[in-house]
Amino acid sequence: MTRPGRNEIRMRHARHYLEICDEASRLLSAGGDLSEIIKDVPNVLEAQNAATELAELMADANAMCWQFPFALGVGGASMIGLIRTIQWNEKGLAIAQLGAPGEPRMKLELQLFVNLGYLFSMAGDLPRSRDSYGAAYLLAHGLNRPLRVGELAGHVGEVLC
Repeated sequence: MTRPGRNEIRMRHARHYLEICDEASRLLSAGGDLSEIIKDVPNVLEAQNAATELAELMADANAMCWQFPFALGVGGASMIGLIRTIQWNEKGLAIAQLGAPGEPRMKLELQLFVNLGYLFSMAGDLPRSRDSYGAAYLLAHGLNRPLRVGELAGHVGEVLC
């Protein structure tokens, strides 16, 4: 049996902490206690950094660049900080946009743009919030999601007022 290389070990670590992020997202949605998961934040950051570093070498790592911010959503700001959550979502969006065109990519981009719209508004960057919500609006329209279009139009209106 061959021993796994350093990159494979880093990927296993990243996969494990991606599962931790998924769990954190579920707990946040249910109003659960994140105190145990917050202890893992340094490991989550290390895992996401490994995915970013390996993104050009390994397809799995490339996908994790958008899976980490997607798993945490905007709730990640309470775990890893607002600026880092914005950076994760921007990196995830850039990676997602390299994927094959089509509905799955559009859905992913839509959610990441919504995340960024909210995060930028929290950061007080209203022009970037408006632009992110605007991009999400166009994607929702393109996906024929009328309820989401209405929701996003409201968010754009909030940012502009």
